[in-house]
Amino acid sequence: MVKVMIDPGHGGHDLGVSAYDMTEKALVLDISQQAKGILESEYEGVEVRLTRSNDRFIQLSDRARMARDWGADFFVSVHLNAFNGSANGIETFMHNNSSASAELREALHRQIKSHIEQHDRITDRGLKQANFSVLRNTYQSMYSVLTESLFLDNANDAELLKQEQVITDIARGHARGIVEAAGLTRKSSESENEEEDDEMKLENWQWEQMAEKVKDMEDEGLLDEGRWHEAVKNHELSNSELTWLTFIIASRQALVK
Repeated sequence: MVKVMIDPGHGGHDLGVSAYDMTEKALVLDISQQAKGILESEYEGVEVRLTRSNDRFIQLSDRARMARDWGADFFVSVHLNAFNGSANGIETFMHNNSSASAELREALHRQIKSHIEQHDRITDRGLKQANFSVLRNTYQSMYSVLTESLFLDNANDAELLKQEQVITDIARGHARGIVEAAGLTRKSSESENEEEDDEMKLENWQWEQMAEKVKDMEDEGLLDEGRWHEAVKNHELSNSELTWLTFIIASRQALVK
């Protein structure tokens, strides 16, 4: 059984970032609860706990201790960013002295970015290292990463964060990143979720046709090179990813005409 501790940042009197009638503490709790639900409902062999499941303050050292005492395999601290309203995008951290957490960091970063970009292009601020307390006190016992998914004090990023579907897709990006790093297996069911149903409706020739168009767009620099073409080739698009990519392809064809 894979043990995952998700840490919604801040809480209680600690609001985190507060801007545009939103607070970081509330949004990251929503993201964390949804990510927990996705992992537990859709994947086998995983147990998920949250360091907080309501609006309360927990010391940073206690968050790390909870993960260590439970024997967590993965620790993901969920945050939003801020910098005088001028910066935007996402960045993902592991501890300065940690190399083992690099795979988790890369998977989370890529999946979160991919899921947000179903709605709008965002700035990729990269994979980073820091001596954050929760990372410093967990990295020697488990894979540990801290995510910063958009800047709450940036007007453009805030518009995204106001959308419920964006919050859900950030949560799904976190879940998918953990799934990838942990090698989790999706639950089998007679009643697959909507994403799986929609994926199965495409015929092989339709996937092949889409793969050709995506490869052309990657060659033209309109899509991230390799990422989308590989996903289409392997039929690994979620329902929302498939919808977004179909729209992008149709828009390009309309412009070409």
